[in-house]
Amino acid sequence: MNASLDVAWRTLTDYEHLPQFVPGLRSVRVLRRARAGGIERLLVEQRGEFRWLFYTQPVAVRMDVVHHAPTSVDARGVPAPGDDADHLEYFEGRYELEPVGAGARVRYAARIVPRFALPPLIGTLAVRQTMATQFDAMMAEIDRRGRAESAASMR
Repeated sequence: MNASLDVAWRTLTDYEHLPQFVPGLRSVRVLRRARAGGIERLLVEQRGEFRWLFYTQPVAVRMDVVHHAPTSVDARGVPAPGDDADHLEYFEGRYELEPVGAGARVRYAARIVPRFALPPLIGTLAVRQTMATQFDAMMAEIDRRGRAESAASMR
Protein backbone atom coordinates (compact mmCIF):
# COMPACT_ATOMS: atom_id res chain seq x y z
CA MET A 1 0.00 0.00 0.00
CA ASN A 2 1.11 3.55 -0.59
CA ALA A 3 -0.30 4.73 2.75
CA SER A 4 2.04 5.03 5.72
CA LEU A 5 2.08 2.55 8.58
CA ASP A 6 0.49 5.23 10.77
CA VAL A 7 -2.42 5.77 8.35
CA ALA A 8 -2.96 2.01 8.07
CA TRP A 9 -2.95 1.66 11.87
CA ARG A 10 -5.36 4.55 12.44
CA THR A 11 -7.78 3.19 9.82
CA LEU A 12 -7.75 -0.40 11.12
CA THR A 13 -8.42 0.77 14.67
CA ASP A 14 -11.06 3.39 13.81
CA TYR A 15 -13.78 1.04 15.05
CA GLU A 16 -16.67 3.49 15.35
CA HIS A 17 -16.29 4.52 11.67
CA LEU A 18 -15.83 1.04 10.16
CA PRO A 19 -19.53 0.68 9.17
CA GLN A 20 -19.13 3.79 7.00
CA PHE A 21 -16.72 2.06 4.63
CA VAL A 22 -16.85 -1.70 5.31
CA PRO A 23 -19.77 -3.36 3.48
CA GLY A 24 -21.87 -5.79 5.47
CA LEU A 25 -20.89 -4.20 8.78
CA ARG A 26 -23.92 -2.63 10.47
CA SER A 27 -22.47 -1.46 13.78
CA VAL A 28 -19.31 -1.50 15.86
CA ARG A 29 -19.26 -0.43 19.50
CA VAL A 30 -16.21 -0.14 21.73
CA LEU A 31 -17.53 -1.23 25.12
CA ARG A 32 -14.30 -0.86 27.09
CA ARG A 33 -10.70 0.38 26.65
CA ALA A 34 -7.75 -0.13 28.96
CA ARG A 35 -4.02 0.57 28.58
CA ALA A 36 -1.20 -1.22 30.37
CA GLY A 37 2.39 -0.69 29.35
CA GLY A 38 2.51 -0.37 25.56
CA ILE A 39 -0.58 -2.52 25.06
CA GLU A 40 -4.18 -1.38 24.65
CA ARG A 41 -6.98 -3.87 25.31
CA LEU A 42 -10.56 -3.32 24.12
CA LEU A 43 -13.91 -5.05 24.30
CA VAL A 44 -15.61 -4.54 20.92
CA GLU A 45 -19.03 -5.64 19.72
CA GLN A 46 -19.61 -5.93 16.00
CA ARG A 47 -22.82 -6.69 14.05
CA GLY A 48 -23.15 -7.31 10.35
CA GLU A 49 -23.93 -10.03 7.88
CA PHE A 50 -22.40 -12.65 5.64
CA ARG A 51 -23.55 -12.27 2.02
CA TRP A 52 -23.25 -14.27 -1.17
CA LEU A 53 -25.51 -13.61 -4.14
CA PHE A 54 -29.04 -13.71 -2.64
CA TYR A 55 -28.01 -15.38 0.62
CA THR A 56 -27.71 -13.19 3.73
CA GLN A 57 -26.98 -14.33 7.29
CA PRO A 58 -26.91 -11.86 10.20
CA VAL A 59 -23.80 -12.25 12.35
CA ALA A 60 -22.55 -10.75 15.60
CA VAL A 61 -19.36 -11.10 17.60
CA ARG A 62 -18.04 -9.63 20.83
CA MET A 63 -14.25 -9.51 20.80
CA ASP A 64 -11.37 -9.11 23.21
CA VAL A 65 -9.03 -6.98 21.08
CA VAL A 66 -5.35 -6.40 21.86
CA HIS A 67 -3.41 -3.60 20.13
CA HIS A 68 0.36 -3.84 19.79
CA ALA A 69 0.69 -0.43 18.13
CA PRO A 70 1.49 -0.02 15.32
CA THR A 71 2.24 -3.56 14.18
CA SER A 72 -0.60 -5.92 15.13
CA VAL A 73 -4.21 -6.24 16.21
CA ASP A 74 -5.28 -9.53 17.76
CA ALA A 75 -8.96 -10.28 18.32
CA ARG A 76 -10.74 -13.28 19.75
CA GLY A 77 -14.43 -13.83 20.31
CA VAL A 78 -15.75 -13.82 23.87
CA PRO A 79 -19.22 -14.77 25.13
CA ALA A 80 -21.74 -11.94 25.16
CA PRO A 81 -24.46 -11.63 27.78
CA GLY A 82 -27.70 -13.00 26.38
CA ASP A 83 -25.83 -14.51 23.42
CA ASP A 84 -28.22 -14.78 20.51
CA ALA A 85 -28.18 -17.18 17.60
CA ASP A 86 -26.38 -14.65 15.38
CA HIS A 87 -23.23 -14.70 17.52
CA LEU A 88 -20.25 -16.68 16.31
CA GLU A 89 -19.28 -19.85 18.10
CA TYR A 90 -15.58 -19.06 17.63
CA PHE A 91 -13.66 -16.14 16.21
CA GLU A 92 -9.97 -15.40 16.12
CA GLY A 93 -8.39 -12.82 13.85
CA ARG A 94 -5.09 -11.00 13.45
CA TYR A 95 -3.94 -8.00 11.45
CA GLU A 96 -0.20 -7.63 10.94
CA LEU A 97 1.28 -4.40 9.65
CA GLU A 98 4.82 -3.74 8.52
CA PRO A 99 6.52 -0.77 6.91
CA VAL A 100 7.58 -1.25 3.29
CA GLY A 101 9.50 1.76 2.03
CA ALA A 102 7.25 4.78 2.55
CA GLY A 103 4.18 2.53 2.57
CA ALA A 104 2.85 -0.40 4.54
CA ARG A 105 1.95 -4.05 4.07
CA VAL A 106 -1.18 -5.35 5.80
CA ARG A 107 -1.91 -9.03 6.33
CA TYR A 108 -5.08 -10.50 7.82
CA ALA A 109 -5.89 -14.03 8.93
CA ALA A 110 -8.97 -15.28 10.75
CA ARG A 111 -10.66 -18.46 11.91
CA ILE A 112 -14.44 -18.21 12.07
CA VAL A 113 -16.87 -20.86 13.32
CA PRO A 114 -20.52 -19.82 13.19
CA ARG A 115 -23.00 -20.94 15.84
CA PHE A 116 -25.78 -20.98 13.27
CA ALA A 117 -26.14 -23.53 10.48
CA LEU A 118 -24.88 -22.40 7.11
CA PRO A 119 -26.07 -24.03 3.90
CA PRO A 120 -23.43 -26.42 2.56
CA LEU A 121 -21.03 -24.75 0.13
CA ILE A 122 -23.07 -21.51 0.01
CA GLY A 123 -22.26 -20.79 3.67
CA THR A 124 -18.52 -21.18 3.14
CA LEU A 125 -18.68 -19.02 0.01
CA ALA A 126 -20.69 -16.37 1.88
CA VAL A 127 -18.13 -16.18 4.69
CA ARG A 128 -15.14 -16.07 2.32
CA GLN A 129 -16.76 -13.57 -0.04
CA THR A 130 -17.80 -11.30 2.83
CA MET A 131 -14.34 -11.38 4.41
CA ALA A 132 -12.63 -10.69 1.06
CA THR A 133 -15.01 -7.82 0.27
CA GLN A 134 -14.53 -6.32 3.73
CA PHE A 135 -10.73 -6.63 3.55
CA ASP A 136 -10.69 -5.00 0.10
CA ALA A 137 -12.86 -2.15 1.42
CA MET A 138 -10.53 -1.69 4.39
CA MET A 139 -7.50 -1.52 2.08
CA ALA A 140 -9.29 0.95 -0.21
CA GLU A 141 -10.05 3.20 2.78
CA ILE A 142 -6.45 3.02 3.98
CA ASP A 143 -5.34 3.98 0.48
CA ARG A 144 -7.90 6.82 0.30
CA ARG A 145 -6.81 8.21 3.68
CA GLY A 146 -3.15 7.90 2.69
CA ARG A 147 -3.73 9.90 -0.52
CA ALA A 148 -5.72 12.53 1.40
CA GLU A 149 -2.94 12.87 3.98
CA SER A 150 -0.28 13.16 1.24
CA ALA A 151 -2.31 15.82 -0.58
CA ALA A 152 -2.81 17.78 2.65
CA SER A 153 0.91 17.69 3.47
CA MET A 154 1.79 19.05 -0.01
CA ARG A 155 -0.26 22.21 0.51
